[in-house]
Amino acid sequence: MRVLQWKFNRAMRMAASVTDLNDRLNWCNRAFEIIEAMDPWPLSTRAEAISIGSLHAMRGQVYLELRARDFASFSRLAISDLEAATKLLTAEDGTYWSQAMNLLSIAYCERVDGNPADNIELAITTGEAALSAIDPLHDRGVWIEIMHNLAGYYESQMSGVPRENKQKALSILVRAHAMVSFEFDPLEWATVTASLGQAYHRCDGNSGDDNETAIKLIESALPVLLAEAPPEQWAGAMINLASCYAGRIKGDLIVNVEQ
Repeated sequence: MRVLQWKFNRAMRMAASVTDLNDRLNWCNRAFEIIEAMDPWPLSTRAEAISIGSLHAMRGQVYLELRARDFASFSRLAISDLEAATKLLTAEDGTYWSQAMNLLSIAYCERVDGNPADNIELAITTGEAALSAIDPLHDRGVWIEIMHNLAGYYESQMSGVPRENKQKALSILVRAHAMVSFEFDPLEWATVTASLGQAYHRCDGNSGDDNETAIKLIESALPVLLAEAPPEQWAGAMINLASCYAGRIKGDLIVNVEQ
């Protein structure tokens, strides 16, 4: 039994440390095979739940990252593992549970099965639950990621009043932006700043003031995105900036079009 426990711990360490997704998946599967061989489980019931729950969450994340190969199949596998993880882990497990819930919210949002509106509602409910167990002062990175995702879910929400949904997304990003710093993490700051700019653009009213704020925010983020972000992220921000200029009320019309 001690040998199996040692092998399980080694498989977990390897799964967490290897960078190749196929290798990580193989180590996760190996850990599950060892679990089946360990009967009874040598640890306490709670320790067992945390270990197996964390393993499900790890494999679920791998499936999410592999879904470009077969989106529907890998998305289903991810949801299955992540739902299992969130049943074994609890809010008392803090970051472990919140991270699993955050990943599950992403999987629900991108789910190809079922009603798209229902999937977005599931993503919102799951994302909000993830926030309830995390302290932004102690786990700021995870908290910011969840907030950023949650804002995106509200912007995509199909139920309710569209403008109210956009205002919720804006409010969430304003809170997240207050927690990021260019000095601490330039790319994180630029990512949230550009998203906040897009949220202001979507909430722009008749005065055009929100759109002006959007332009300033996105333009301030672009140098960092160009230097550090994946090309598609920088391109997305450029497209959003072009949309801001195309719908700009203030300034010279010809200049705005050219911009």
